[in-house]
Amino acid sequence: MALVAAIGIGGLITPAVASAKPKNVKVMARNVYLGADLVPALLAPDQQSMFIAAGKIYDDSIFGTNFRGRAELLADEIARAKPDAIGLQEVALWRRGPLDSVTPNPTPATEVVIDYLEVLQTQLQKRGLKYKVARVQAEADLELPIDRDADGSPEFDGRLTMRDVILVKKNLKVSNRRGGHYASLLPAPSAVGQIDVTRGWAAVDLTKGKKKNAKKFRFVTTHFEAFAAFFRRNQAEELVNKGFIRSNGKVPVILVGDLNSDPDDPSVQEVEGIPPTENAAAFQVVANAGFKDLGVTVNTCCHADDLLNDTVDFGSRIDHVLAKGKVQKLGATLTGADPALRTNTGLWPSDHGGVVSRLRIR
Repeated sequence: MALVAAIGIGGLITPAVASAKPKNVKVMARNVYLGADLVPALLAPDQQSMFIAAGKIYDDSIFGTNFRGRAELLADEIARAKPDAIGLQEVALWRRGPLDSVTPNPTPATEVVIDYLEVLQTQLQKRGLKYKVARVQAEADLELPIDRDADGSPEFDGRLTMRDVILVKKNLKVSNRRGGHYASLLPAPSAVGQIDVTRGWAAVDLTKGKKKNAKKFRFVTTHFEAFAAFFRRNQAEELVNKGFIRSNGKVPVILVGDLNSDPDDPSVQEVEGIPPTENAAAFQVVANAGFKDLGVTVNTCCHADDLLNDTVDFGSRIDHVLAKGKVQKLGATLTGADPALRTNTGLWPSDHGGVVSRLRIR
């Protein structure tokens, strides 16, 4: 009877022990880069200058910095790292349409010129990598006349939609897909009126493993405001106060993304009309909410806008992996900073480096 009881008790204990086993996961934060600087168009003094600047952005983004070529490098990075979940930023979608965006009755452009997500997914599939799109969150959606030859007569409307995307391995179960926009947005006055630069977040719950040996974690990606520390701090406060992050219970939360906030930067940004704000403030808000820094400790950004710089001279650490709950860092690496891993024309895969963290969830 004692032996039977022992066996019975052992049978009851075994599943509990199995369910308590930690699970290793690997995550990646990757800003893939739009491929051009939007500021010249936003700050253009008049509409003609704005449309010419928009034409240059269109050409630089689609042709000059050649995302189709860069996507091969990004897919190679993913193939080497094999992350379970990837948070992507600046996943551009370019469309074109009738030249009427500054008329009283504009028609949104719908003809796809290039879809960065589709291009990257194609490259991943060519490498036999099985990743599924868990969430796409559209952010800034801008449409302007495109004057490519700078003759004062735009040829068509170009529409740029920026997106944050979560990719996950196909063997992970995905649930509770969600996303949204921040209420605090940078208002950018322009030659066609004020443009509110939309930013947001995307989140999913992921389960790795099967049945009682499975572990669930929450995976979140975001891209805070790049040009104003005040607004990105506000966005950080909005994010950490979301119910599914603040009251997560026993589910660990892993946050990856381009926070545009360097915890090692002591400077204060002062812009007329905006309260002075520390550049590290957004990161500090996230850290104060209980998130641990589990990414790399080296700088992650930025290469030249045209991606043709010969040497790496990153000046800030703004791409991060952070976690809240029972998550331990096993290691972290930086991608996108090896001069040997560029296109045959000398382009880096992105203006940012990528961050890959190996984590253990308990």
